[in-house]
Amino acid sequence: MEQKYPEVKKYRPDIEGLRGFAIICVIIYHLNSNFLPGGFLGVDIFFVISGFLITSSIQNGIKNSSFKFIPFIKSFYKKRFLRIYPSLIIYFLIFFLISLFQNPNPGITIRTGLSSIFGLSNLYLASTNLEYFGHALSSNPFLITWSLSLEIQFYILFPILIFLAKKFFSTQYLK
Repeated sequence: MEQKYPEVKKYRPDIEGLRGFAIICVIIYHLNSNFLPGGFLGVDIFFVISGFLITSSIQNGIKNSSFKFIPFIKSFYKKRFLRIYPSLIIYFLIFFLISLFQNPNPGITIRTGLSSIFGLSNLYLASTNLEYFGHALSSNPFLITWSLSLEIQFYILFPILIFLAKKFFSTQYLK
């Protein structure tokens, strides 16, 4: 029987409000960057929310002396995978097919899409040495996945860092 890891279950309307605000910032920015020059603020808000939720979940387990790395990883990643990947895969398939027929040079687009499936599109995009706002990338429908890749990498690395900190340092610093 799979052990469920305790998570913060209290519904947080303030977090839902922040998510809504973040989405509005990103949409307005993408409609016209002059309307909201700091539109990437929405992405930053999503990062803060993710950090808060994962830290709260880990902190709850530490306070209850029930934080176990492997059960946490299984439970947490399963939920995140089921939340993120169905939409990402559908998005990938749609734009993959469109790119094959509409893009005269679909190579970068397809490679960005494939790297997004593995949570690495930010690293791939950085390795292309193309200007982020240049034409070659601005028409890439997978350009938006750089932030999702950062989030996936954060989900992988942060629990490992907390686990190592718990293992090698007093838990008084993790409260």
